[in-house]
Amino acid sequence: MSSKIANINISIPHKGPGNIISQKPVSFDVYSECDYFKAVTLLDEDQRRIANLPPELRFIFENGKPVSQRGKIDGNFNAIEDIAKELQTLGLV
Repeated sequence: MSSKIANINISIPHKGPGNIISQKPVSFDVYSECDYFKAVTLLDEDQRRIANLPPELRFIFENGKPVSQRGKIDGNFNAIEDIAKELQTLGLV
């Protein structure tokens, strides 16, 4: 069963005109699933493509550190780390 535990804003790199990359705030609804967390971006499909984000990020905590369910090579791991830090700061994990 899934339950929403937080709405978190983090900075995500976006590629703009001229291939200029800038940091922009992105909101995620974070859910606690049975044995993992799911962060669902609130961006539409076009905005997700620009930010290079999938519809959701799934991760677990092992020894107090986030681990992506996509494996060791996850291009969005920095976002997962930032979300995990916010969850820890809020005392939700």
